[in-house]
Order: sequence, then structure tokens, then C-alpha cells
Amino acid sequence: MQISRLTDYGARAMIFMATQPRGTVLPVREISRGTDVPESYLLKVLKNLERAGLTRSHRGLYGGYSLACNPQQVTFLDLFRALQGPPALSSCLRDPQGCSRRHQCPVQPIWLGLQEKIEEEMSRHTLAALAEASRFRVHPESQAGKSLQIP
Repeated sequence: MQISRLTDYGARAMIFMATQPRGTVLPVREISRGTDVPESYLLKVLKNLERAGLTRSHRGLYGGYSLACNPQQVTFLDLFRALQGPPALSSCLRDPQGCSRRHQCPVQPIWLGLQEKIEEEMSRHTLAALAEASRFRVHPESQAGKSLQIP
């Protein structure tokens, strides 16, 4: 299993947005600057997160993106699944019943056990806890302080 660039950038964006007051609409440029994610790629990431129901886009003068979820209820596993699908250490774990060697493979139970532990660890970390531990902050010259607050 490898964490994709999309997932890495998505985690950065979500954690950055979770450090802001609830309902803050952040311009894409501000999220890009705060996370060191290229703006053009960040748009793709944010659209994927919006399709997953984790962010919301806003048009207009103070347009941008805001969280569409409660950071205390979203785990890193939720974020991973939204951007990359379910974690799988090997292709046979994507569909263990579909593996033609499952009855004769002595290592599949090991892979399954490891995968369960990975998912368990990912689900222990909420977006709120990751934001609390992060060093992301809005730049002083940011427009975020002037952004529209959505209740």
C-alpha cells in the first residue's frame, strides 16, 4: 500500500482547513500557500473532497472552500477512503473472496491482520486531532480573516 500524492495533498488541505474557525471559507490560493500544494493540483484535490462530501465550494467575492464535515467525526481512514479507496496491502486484499489462491495461500491471513491494524490506526486519528497537532496556520497577510463565515 502506498499513499498517493492525491491523498497526501488532500490530508494537508483538510488539516489546514480544520485549523480555521468552523465555517471559514478559504480561497484556494490561501490553502495552497498554507500547505505547499500547487494551486492547480489543489483544485483537483478539493473537487474530489467535495464529491466525497468533505468540503464545500463557495462562489463569489469571498469564494473558496470550507469544510462540509465535522472534524471531530472524520478520521484519517475516512479521508484516505475518500481519495484513494479502501487501503489494501496487496491486490488480493481488495477482494479476498475473489483471490483464486485464498485456500492455499498461507500469507493471506497475515496480510489481512496487518491491513486490519493499519485501518484501526488510521481510524484512531480524527481530523480535529490532526489539526490540533499541526503547525498549519493562516499567514498574517491572509484574506481568510475577511472570509465569509458559514454557520
